[in-house]
Amino acid sequence: MAVLRQGDIALGALFAAGLAAGVAQVLLMRELMVVAYGNELSMGLLLACWLFAGAIGSALEGRRQGMGTAGAAASRMALLCLLPGPLIVASVALTRAAPMLLAGIAAALPAAPASVQAVLGWLGANPGEMLGPGQIALIGALATAGPAALNGAQFAAGCDLLTRSEQKRGVGPAWAADATGHLLGGVALATTVLIVANPFAVALWAGFANAAAAAILLQGSGRRRPALAAGIAAVAMMAAWPAADVLASASTAWRWHNREVLASVETRFANVAITRQQPDGIYVYENGLYSGASPPLPGTIDDLVHITLAQHPRPARVLLVGGGITGGVREILKHEPEAVTCVELDERLLEAAARFAAPGDRRALTDQRVTVIAGDGRAVIQRAEGRWDAIVVALPDPATAQLNRFYTAEFYDACAKALTDDGVVGWEIPGAEGYFSPALLRLHTTLLASAEVALSGIARVPGESTVCVAGRTIPPAIDSRDVLNVLRSRGISAPWLETTLPERLQPTTLRAVENALAYAPKPSLNHDLRPIGYFLDQLWWVTQFQPGAARLLDVLSRVQLMDALIATGVILSLLMATSWYSPVRRSFVPLVVAGSGFVSMSLEVALLFAFQSIHGYVYGMVGVIIGAFMVGVAFGAIAAEWQLRDGGPADARAKLTGALVGLALVAAGIALALGFAAGDVRVPALVFPLLTGVIGLLVGMVLPLATRARAEMSVARSAAGLYAADLVGAAAGALLAGALLAPVLGLPGTCALGAAVCVSGVVLLMIAPIGRRVG
Repeated sequence: MAVLRQGDIALGALFAAGLAAGVAQVLLMRELMVVAYGNELSMGLLLACWLFAGAIGSALEGRRQGMGTAGAAASRMALLCLLPGPLIVASVALTRAAPMLLAGIAAALPAAPASVQAVLGWLGANPGEMLGPGQIALIGALATAGPAALNGAQFAAGCDLLTRSEQKRGVGPAWAADATGHLLGGVALATTVLIVANPFAVALWAGFANAAAAAILLQGSGRRRPALAAGIAAVAMMAAWPAADVLASASTAWRWHNREVLASVETRFANVAITRQQPDGIYVYENGLYSGASPPLPGTIDDLVHITLAQHPRPARVLLVGGGITGGVREILKHEPEAVTCVELDERLLEAAARFAAPGDRRALTDQRVTVIAGDGRAVIQRAEGRWDAIVVALPDPATAQLNRFYTAEFYDACAKALTDDGVVGWEIPGAEGYFSPALLRLHTTLLASAEVALSGIARVPGESTVCVAGRTIPPAIDSRDVLNVLRSRGISAPWLETTLPERLQPTTLRAVENALAYAPKPSLNHDLRPIGYFLDQLWWVTQFQPGAARLLDVLSRVQLMDALIATGVILSLLMATSWYSPVRRSFVPLVVAGSGFVSMSLEVALLFAFQSIHGYVYGMVGVIIGAFMVGVAFGAIAAEWQLRDGGPADARAKLTGALVGLALVAAGIALALGFAAGDVRVPALVFPLLTGVIGLLVGMVLPLATRARAEMSVARSAAGLYAADLVGAAAGALLAGALLAPVLGLPGTCALGAAVCVSGVVLLMIAPIGRRVG
């Protein structure tokens, strides 16, 4: 077989490797999100685990580059291509089984020796108990370690194969092939495939593609018997597809091991699970996060609806955001409105509700006065000026960036504009009837202050969930007798509210709350472009499991952009001051590559958050935006390889500097554009994938150019090390941008910091050593 064809086959193997990586990332991120209750801080940890494991795999395989014959290199790559299918299946199964395994540890601990209890005690979790950050991080690390490390090793091995070809193909084509496969696997899976196929079938599909690539690779290198074995492995993965349904059903039972599962549905937005509520109701979970019950539990959505609507003399037109299938519509109809509009994000959740919700909730949703909309509730509010007599926002706490959109100053301003002159809006925030922990106090006052920017005279009913009601004509305080009298006059029976409301509004309770708020530090404001609310909610969540982390997270939440820029300048100064030391100076190019990975992830996160705040939560567009980045990476890698045809290390360094300058300018431009943007600015949706594509184009040029600029060793070995550096930087960006930088510095600040990191990279390149040219 010609050498040229062998190089093409190696590119095909890299494409299959990228395909499996894209499939594994989407599958595991969705599975792990259910374990982590949709919490972005946890997802940042999990993505960082993936990237760090990939860096380790690339670095370890990179140590073997250039060793042995070309045939041995092909066999090594083929062996790696046989592993993705089984590893992804095992990782998904482990993730689904994790809650059951942790519950098993908790059950076995009382009988275990004290030494075992000391080591494993923190791992145990009782059935139904919320997992802590440490447990979630461990699950993520174990689940992603195999597939991620394997993908890193496949990239390094593929680079070795390409550099052995007659054309001496470099890193650019390798990265382009891997990125293109990643694009196809990730985007196709996120948008369509997962909706119609279970995750184990999809994993076997990716495994089949890799096993087929291994067979072709071995056949091309003249190893016919191993090629036949690889072909049999590919056929075996196809034949195992019927077993995927059995494993999917069994693993769903593992995930919800202590509950009877009526339905578990993958949608474009989330995993929707419905479990039985004894004797004849249901509980609804979205990405593992409890979102309500049908019929509703006493003191939940019924409290919010009745307290809010009792503040309006006759709520004729009512908008309900969330909670439609868990009692919200049924409770609203008791007030005899003329029209009710119920907005739920996920149409498949509504379909599931039609099958499993309690009869009263099903009848309410089909009432002729009710209009049900599957879409973004915030967009509905922004389009309706002066329309609603009452808006009831029945959503969970701002535990995610998506939910945080309904707790920002811009959202409350939109609510104020959507109300009639005597209209009211009601919502809930995390609270207490007396004692507030420091983390809860910051969260409560921040959300309250953000609402007060747009809404005056907010009346509150204390509780674990504080009910807030605002409007132009409501009194500054809610009287329990007035609320109950209104309900009686409308013929509404609310036994739970009649019992609990007088206690929640008694003077001693109100004084305790006001005294706690009086000593609160000056609150931050939760904005679309600085979503500090969801960071504070995560801070509160973490401190419930690890109280010792409260102080550190509190300090981090107060970091300003100038602090981050000063820290960047200090690190740059230290590197320059020690550049006389040869090992430090040789680390500059890997540091530049790691910095570009950090910046690319930071900018990507900022753009995703900006898209959310401007256009609403459209999960399908997330795949398009990330896919545009991968397309940019592929084109950037090819462009860099084309530019390096005749140049040496010095020329590569000059072009690498230009790519970093371009990335800095893009980051600064996005920062300025977001800084001028307001909550009602309608930036065309197409702008976001275009921007991520440009970012990907510039970042895609970095690795091939850096490999040539640092040509102190074989190209394949250098590429493996620099690829590991890129993944480490991207891991840090994924972890910090979503969990800290975007909510604390704000989206413009995050982009500005990215520009500063790029400028620092340019400075380091100016004094970095230039490698000799290696053929």
